[in-house]
Amino acid sequence: MIRILNGTMLLLLLLCLAGIGEKAEAQALSLNEARERACRHNKQIAIADETSFKAQHTLRAMKTNYLPKLSGSAYAYYTTKRKKELSLGSIETGPLLAGLQIPSGQQQLLAPLLAIIPAQVPLPSIPLELDLNNSYVAGIAIEQPIYMGGKIIAGERMARIGVEMARLNRLLGEDEVILAVDEAYWTLVQTLEMQTTAEAYSRTIDEVYRVVNNAMNAGMRTEVDLMRVKVEQSQARLQLQRAANGVKLARMNLCQVIGAPLTEPLTPTESFPIEPTITATAGDPTERPEYGLLSRQIEMKQAEVKLIRSDFLPHIGLRAAYTYTHGIRLNEQLLLDNGGPSVMVSVSLPIFRWGEGRAKIRAAQADQRIATLKQAEIAEKIVLEQQQAENRYYEMAAEVELTRITVEETEQLLRQSHNRYQAGLDTTASLLEAETIAVKAKGEHIAAKAKLALAHTALLKAMGRL
Repeated sequence: MIRILNGTMLLLLLLCLAGIGEKAEAQALSLNEARERACRHNKQIAIADETSFKAQHTLRAMKTNYLPKLSGSAYAYYTTKRKKELSLGSIETGPLLAGLQIPSGQQQLLAPLLAIIPAQVPLPSIPLELDLNNSYVAGIAIEQPIYMGGKIIAGERMARIGVEMARLNRLLGEDEVILAVDEAYWTLVQTLEMQTTAEAYSRTIDEVYRVVNNAMNAGMRTEVDLMRVKVEQSQARLQLQRAANGVKLARMNLCQVIGAPLTEPLTPTESFPIEPTITATAGDPTERPEYGLLSRQIEMKQAEVKLIRSDFLPHIGLRAAYTYTHGIRLNEQLLLDNGGPSVMVSVSLPIFRWGEGRAKIRAAQADQRIATLKQAEIAEKIVLEQQQAENRYYEMAAEVELTRITVEETEQLLRQSHNRYQAGLDTTASLLEAETIAVKAKGEHIAAKAKLALAHTALLKAMGRL
């Protein structure tokens, strides 16, 4: 039994170690995959998606205003009080007797009779029982707008524009995310290449140290030469450590941008582009999402003017209903127990509001002109941004080419320095200086390629082609 338990624990331990080993394996990641993952996990794009969802359902809600609305209603009344009798009060006899025209010969005869008539004569109560308990009214109605001054059409137009603005806003968010992803991705590529260069340089300095140490033991070099190499060897190891830290930070930054765990071992599968892939084109601001958003904003203001104007135009509506009433009993006899249809046409027309409509319409028209001016301003800025991005792209392309030539020249110089050093025609200081120049040239070339890649993305964003 103990052997079985030990075997099971050993198997679980091996599985855990295997799982840890799998997690530690590097995960290849292309640039497109990084962009897709970032767009899926970015909060701003998620907000843009929800905004688009809201705009689409707002449009659906606005379309229902063209259709008739069906509604039902019911009212019930319950009480325990009942009216038992109806009192008619009393009548005053004075005004009635004063109005009688009695012949003068008969007044003396009627005087005793009139004297016994009281001033107020009470009227008899009528026995009535009015019962309102368990009375109810129920009905169903259908309403159809006929003419609302263009309010429904303007509202639907604004909802459609809102859907398009939500789409453009998402594209704008995607452009920002892609730019951030490309910056993080190419920074990681740059740091990896810098780490490779630092490793190669460290191995070269170690080899130089071995050669100089052997030469010093043979009496061909001095301890000063070996000390120079040791100093350079320490610098190479420090650069190697810095390069490793740079790779770790760049990888964590890429993980954060794409929404991955910070410890995920991502490895880029793409390298820097070798030659420029974009040709010079005239700036067209209409391809940018920002320009499209401003265009839709102008259209929104136009629809808003129509919406405000509709509030001061006639509104005509049609209402058809059927109502059933039951209840109200008088002396146990049901008075109401029937239903019937009805049709109503309503017309509403504002007559005088002290210029309120004109003032609101002019204010909305001013907003429309403001949006037009902003669009013209942003168009100029977009053209300027496109030109700046294009200039920087070709500047970086030229820098890549120049640094490539410099790398070739420094490598040739380094080979010559090695040959002269082996022949005893050059000093250790000159050899180390040639190594330093070559490493610096490679670093500048790698940095130039990273700048070119980022400039490529920035140019595509400026042109609206991401």
